[in-house]
Amino acid sequence: MTTVVSIGCSHTHGSMIDGKNGTSQYNKNHAFGPQLAKMHGWKYINMGVPGGSNTYIFRAAINFLQKYYKDNNDYLFLIGWTGQDRMELRYADATRWRHHTEGDLIDTKYIPFTVGTSKGLMKTYQHRELLDLAPLFFDRIKDHDEWAGYAFGLQNIFKQKNIKYLMFNTCQAIDETRNNKNVVKKLDTEKYLHPLNEDQAFVYWALNRGFKKTKCWHHKEEAHIAWAEYLNIVCKNLDYC
Repeated sequence: MTTVVSIGCSHTHGSMIDGKNGTSQYNKNHAFGPQLAKMHGWKYINMGVPGGSNTYIFRAAINFLQKYYKDNNDYLFLIGWTGQDRMELRYADATRWRHHTEGDLIDTKYIPFTVGTSKGLMKTYQHRELLDLAPLFFDRIKDHDEWAGYAFGLQNIFKQKNIKYLMFNTCQAIDETRNNKNVVKKLDTEKYLHPLNEDQAFVYWALNRGFKKTKCWHHKEEAHIAWAEYLNIVCKNLDYC
């Protein structure tokens, strides 16, 4: 039986599907990854994390392949890349602090960090003070160069292992820069859907089809079902199902 492994940020997690919570078991189990799995009676693992960065997505995919992947099992990875201005911090193992979030196979010592992170999410004053400097951590060219590298790296690993996968953007498109343009040209656009087209990112794709976003730019369950149906068509065209 196929297992759908979806990895991404809050949009992959299913934030606000229930209309009130950023993270919850209900949201995690009704996001587009589980919705696609349920269409076929497949298993699913939802590793979407609210505030998750592209660094997290790459790290989580590699971690799954090293720790949980079984050669005799069939997998379909859904990689939902997020916005560029995000990164991770981490509480030391020796401390009691953890970042509360729902999700499968999550290391809750990691802390999502971005310009918009609420100081109330941080457990230490040192991390809260870093938020005042958050704009200094991000640069458009650097972030998009790294993003292209993450996508190309996962593409090659999935191809080498003959693993089924789809990549797509959830809220922002990759910017082609003077540094990453040769890497971007090598992305497999049959399996990375519209990497440079922001209108085809999940949030805007759904808005353009009449689905209403919440105040914090998330979509409810109907939009997730529609996106799962779209991904299902792509899967059929690729003979994934």
